[in-house]
Amino acid sequence: MDREYKLNMLFNAFAEELNITDTMLEKAETAYGALGDYLREANSEWDLVMYPQGSFALGTVVKPIQEEGQYDVDLVVLVKSPSMTASNLRVAIRKLLENHGRYEKKIEDKKPCIRIQYADYSQFHMDIACAKPELGKAPCIEIARYNDDSMYYYDPSNPEGYIEWFKRVMNYERAYEQQKRLYASTDVKTLRLPTIRTPLQKAIQILKRHRDIYYSERSDEFKPDSVIITTLCGLTYDSTQQYAMDSSDVYSAIVNMLRGFARFIGRNANGEYFLSNPSYTQENFLKKWNEDERYAEHFLRWVECAQRDIIDDPSYFIEDSPARLNSSLEKAFGKGLSDVSLHRYGLAFGQLAKEERLKYDPRQQAVTTKPSDQDYRPHTYFGGEEI
Repeated sequence: MDREYKLNMLFNAFAEELNITDTMLEKAETAYGALGDYLREANSEWDLVMYPQGSFALGTVVKPIQEEGQYDVDLVVLVKSPSMTASNLRVAIRKLLENHGRYEKKIEDKKPCIRIQYADYSQFHMDIACAKPELGKAPCIEIARYNDDSMYYYDPSNPEGYIEWFKRVMNYERAYEQQKRLYASTDVKTLRLPTIRTPLQKAIQILKRHRDIYYSERSDEFKPDSVIITTLCGLTYDSTQQYAMDSSDVYSAIVNMLRGFARFIGRNANGEYFLSNPSYTQENFLKKWNEDERYAEHFLRWVECAQRDIIDDPSYFIEDSPARLNSSLEKAFGKGLSDVSLHRYGLAFGQLAKEERLKYDPRQQAVTTKPSDQDYRPHTYFGGEEI
């Protein structure tokens, strides 16, 4: 068994542990459905559509670091008619929510969205992007945002187009065996997570968790947005055609991503950083970098750290230094995640042994799966069962 095979097993175990629990998912689905029912019934004069965007729509949502932590559920409330100014749209949707006792004291006004802050035990909040269609450019929309001076404005984007781009990049139809997830033709589109995930989705989850741990020990003022990581991962994955890989080849995907990000971070004719939204090329995900160079500097430092923690150290330690590997992964991803993931990895090794798929190559002094090598003698590994 070569080193890369083991590393893919290890990081696949990490990705499996990053999923939110079934209970967490059920709570989010229930809250999303209740909000949709209310919006559908509360204002019959509006032609309104609600649909998920962000990590839930992409299948890259990550479990919070702390048990009491929260994750976000991003969604769009698209008002097709009547047409309103950005200020009027935000105010109207906020008032609509405040008129329901369930949401009245849970609402926070954020620059890009309206947030519904659910109770702590729910472990999530909903971020609502209030939008109108961009005239003549369906499915593009204009999202009502505001700046520090409380000036409201429309910011064009294309969340549904981004989801379709992402599904194409990860070869959605191949990955899900032609069982393409279609939205129902209603005004509230279903919130769900896929049961099968590709190396692209798993790699994004792992990098997002590494980012969260990295910035938990630093000021998160310059923490890179998830959309930047997701877009760079998608572009790299697409350029190397990694969608043809096995679903467990997450480590190979991350290596190519971390080494390939720089190819897609460019500068335009004015010398400004630019990372286009693949579904709306006029939208620049790196606008903040042009306002403060420190965003770029912090991002590059985080990538260097991720390369060391995900590529260099695991590759060096996985063969014969399990204690140092455990220590390195614990620092990079958190003790709880490291312990459980290494245990899952050990169990996977045990299963291979039970299936008599493990052999030993005395020349390389390594475990292999080559039928021609010697039988592998049982031992325990990373807390797994005896094999």
